[in-house]
Parts: sequence; structure tokens; C-alpha cells
Amino acid sequence: QEAAGLRGYNYAGRGDQEDVGINDVNEQGRWDFMARDEAILWAWVAGIIDGEGCIRIKKPAGKHPGGLLLSVRMTHLETITRLREITGVGPVIMLKRRTSNLKMVYDWTAKSQEAAAVLRCCFPVLVTKKAQAKLALQYAEIVGLQPRAGYNHSVPISFLERRQKIREAISRLNKNGA
Repeated sequence: QEAAGLRGYNYAGRGDQEDVGINDVNEQGRWDFMARDEAILWAWVAGIIDGEGCIRIKKPAGKHPGGLLLSVRMTHLETITRLREITGVGPVIMLKRRTSNLKMVYDWTAKSQEAAAVLRCCFPVLVTKKAQAKLALQYAEIVGLQPRAGYNHSVPISFLERRQKIREAISRLNKNGA
């Protein structure tokens, strides 16, 4: 079966269909914007993210404003590869470290608007990471709305403060074990 991926949907501001947000779920908790078979694949992705995933916002450093990261690390390459095939985003990387029993560790990471797109697709069925996902989607919306910094332009302090509050909230949730 062909991987679902994010192609064809305007999750990251590309494509020819309307943008899909966290409110595009009907009362039964189903996705109205995708076929049943595709929804099953995204439910699987949500399960992997709930169990093994990490949603975080990287701290600003220098001129880099920080950013949304969604990652999964595990020792089972086939699962990580399938995650990449279904989402259509992010690289699969073999890390240099190994587990205590010498198994290789693999990493899949989606960044920025691609991470937000994956979270939008998974949001209806996330459980453990639902609070972090909601904050991450709010962060992605703020980043998408903020003006670009550059010559004679600066990012309004209200945007920076809101981004910082969301980053801190996600960090607190992650420390509490969610």
C-alpha cells in the first residue's frame, strides 16, 4: 500500500487543499478530511508518538528563534522506517550510541511546520501526548503568524513572550512524565 504522507494536504502552507487544524474532528473523534484507511495509518502513528515520542520546543540560541521538534527514538528500525513512510517527512538516522545490550538506536525527527502537520493528523487519537500536541500546535500557529525578523523589522515582544510560555508549559508536561 502506498504511504499516506502529508502530500496533497496543505498542512505546511503548501498544496491545493484547505489547511486542516485541530478542530477538524467530528463528534465521534474521526477525521473528516481523510479516508478510513489513511485514518488507521495515522492512528498507528499517534500510538507510536504517544508511547515513544517526544514533543518539544528547542530553546532560542543566538539568531535562531528555536523551533518545534517531534521525535521518536527506538531500537526497531522497521518501525521507525514505517513512521517515515506514513508521514512522508523527517529523516531516519542511526545514532552513534547503543543501548545497554548493544542494540542500535534509530531516530526520526520532524521539525517546525512538518512536525505540526504530523501532530494535526494524529491529534484526534493522541492520549498521553495530547496536552503537549495542543500546545505545540498553538506554538506553530504563533510562529506562522509572526512577522519575519530582518532589516528594520523585529519580532514583537508579545510573540516572543507567548512562544516562551508555551515552550515552558511543554517542558513542564514532559518532566511530569507525559
